[in-house]
Amino acid sequence: MPQPLKIAFTSCAEATQFPSQPVWTRIAEAQPDHLVLLGDSVYYDVHGSDMGAIQRMSAEQFGRHAHGRLQRQLDCPEFRALVAGVRTHAIWDDHDFLWNNARGADLAAGPQWREHLAYSRCLFRAFRDALAASPGPGRMPAFDSIDHTRPPPAPGYQRLRLAEDVVLHLTDGRSFKAGNGSKALLGQPQMSELVAGCDDPQAVHLVASGVVFERDTWLANGADRGETWADCPQEHDQLLALAAQRRLLLLSGDIHRNAFRRYQRYAGETCLFEATASGAALPAWMMASRNPTTLHHWGLATVHADRVEVGLYHSGGLAESHTIPRDKWQ
Repeated sequence: MPQPLKIAFTSCAEATQFPSQPVWTRIAEAQPDHLVLLGDSVYYDVHGSDMGAIQRMSAEQFGRHAHGRLQRQLDCPEFRALVAGVRTHAIWDDHDFLWNNARGADLAAGPQWREHLAYSRCLFRAFRDALAASPGPGRMPAFDSIDHTRPPPAPGYQRLRLAEDVVLHLTDGRSFKAGNGSKALLGQPQMSELVAGCDDPQAVHLVASGVVFERDTWLANGADRGETWADCPQEHDQLLALAAQRRLLLLSGDIHRNAFRRYQRYAGETCLFEATASGAALPAWMMASRNPTTLHHWGLATVHADRVEVGLYHSGGLAESHTIPRDKWQ
């Protein structure tokens, strides 16, 4: 790799309360090669439209509401300026899927939410297309042009080779989530694609996830059960087993704070590393720390030939940094 590859990542932005979002200017100053949005790029169910209000909407009302929120984020001037110059890759999580803790497979089992899910898929596809437009970002298509009777497939799994020895794996932790998050997170077909996609033993594999890998003391007493990999033991253990054979760095969002962790099954085994960046543009009351001086969370993974450097940032600047040596990955 002739030059280090820089991958910025973050999650959780709310443009109805923050039409101007300085986090994107700070990310642009780091001159990343790629930006990964780890879900909750908008919030359908806050600031005038809580979860109950969303669930009372007809499918068309929900679609129009979601369409407006996605366009509002695309209209954010700092966001537009960054995306215009940086390749951007987005996954979704609950708040830009339907509502808090929504689980797609459970909801799809009944007829009540099928049209809502159809609109959600159509709109997220349109949002991704807008992010990829050149020159961009583009705009959402006119709402009346969207045919929700023929929705695209769920986003699912996508593998992107960012450099000769750096692979980005985009996952879909909402569409196939089942059994309150205990039976499936990605689901076994998607997990099989992820395992197969990590076929290069020499590469650094960046896995984009909307939720964190395990609960910690911040989450132990929380009400959001089913919202970590650990809540689905089968997939949790599969990812740990994969990490024992590959260089895996899990990029995660969701929890409205930054964190860096490592996991391994046995001492001496290759680690699964996790870097969490969450709270790009949220008010202090929505942040885990409730500290108004530490907002605007984001992260930067810089891949060198011999190491990966991870920096986690907030409004005060660099909060913590970590180095992962590529030869040991421990």
